[in-house]
Amino acid sequence: MESTFLGVWIFGWDKLPKGVHLASIWLVAIGSNLSALWILIANSFMQQPVGYVLRNGRAEMTDFWALVFNPHIFEQWPHVFTASVTMAGFLVMGVSAYHLRRKGKFHEIFKTSFKFAAIYAAIGAILVVVNGHGQAQHMVKVQPMKMAAAEALWETEGPAGESLFAIVDRANRRNFVDIKIPGVLSFLAHNNFTDPVRGINDIQAEYEQKYGPGDYIPPVTLSYWLFRAMVGLGTLMLLIALFALYLTVKNKVDEYDWFLRLLIPSIFLPTIAISVGWIFTEVARQPWVVFGVMKVSDGVSLAVSPAELWISLIGYILIYGALIVVDWQLMVKYAKKGIEEESGSQQTVPAHA
Repeated sequence: MESTFLGVWIFGWDKLPKGVHLASIWLVAIGSNLSALWILIANSFMQQPVGYVLRNGRAEMTDFWALVFNPHIFEQWPHVFTASVTMAGFLVMGVSAYHLRRKGKFHEIFKTSFKFAAIYAAIGAILVVVNGHGQAQHMVKVQPMKMAAAEALWETEGPAGESLFAIVDRANRRNFVDIKIPGVLSFLAHNNFTDPVRGINDIQAEYEQKYGPGDYIPPVTLSYWLFRAMVGLGTLMLLIALFALYLTVKNKVDEYDWFLRLLIPSIFLPTIAISVGWIFTEVARQPWVVFGVMKVSDGVSLAVSPAELWISLIGYILIYGALIVVDWQLMVKYAKKGIEEESGSQQTVPAHA
């Protein structure tokens, strides 16, 4: 549905009634979000497995609706959706800023597109922060080791401070340096400044009793900095979006050329933040493929050879690499082209939208 109606929208410009043309891009949006929902339902099982039973070492589904309404999905999907909203807002803001700096004859049209993009990006960025807070609190309940690794918190603390900068000594399970804001981690985890947050060592001891001997600590240094990159980029985007909204309300967009210049490379911020967030989600779940059920070491296929894995991986890299190059060239081409005049009427180039 996504690819079909995207083609209808691109090539149906001026060939379809306006209502049908608009409906085609709505179908693309709906299809994309339904696709994301089912992907996240599958991923949520890996984060918080529900609706299954183990029979002869095999996980078998016992409750389809338990999988669909996994509590984890109600935290994960809104966060992904609002991150995508933020990405769309920043893309349109960046392209609009490029044309506003050029001060062409369609200047007012791009001020309008900038206004709507600023509103969209600000709403998305605010909701990302709100949803991220809820997702972090859910993580504390169902994957406490992930949060402890994200904070490089080795010992249980109450009240717990939010780490601003740490140099992690993974081998000795401590931090050489750890600069904290007192009580803030307790607030992020429990909405108050006093409740304790469990540390890595306590959780490791619990998991050894529950799951047997082994190392249940994820890559702490990587998890710590990925989490800070995600939160830092999210905060930066929120500030940029709010300032863009302020300039729009005050009708001062044209007075801040440095900000318009900044918005052009800022197009990439949401993509980087989303990528970093996903890497953190999967890395900090280690050593589990399915949390509490199956380890990565037990998930190695006995039916696929290393050569087949390499062929598959290289094939994907080449195909997607080529698609990225083509997609990038087309996006840059039409973003720079902007608006054309045809037969005396003003019309936006399809790919620009």
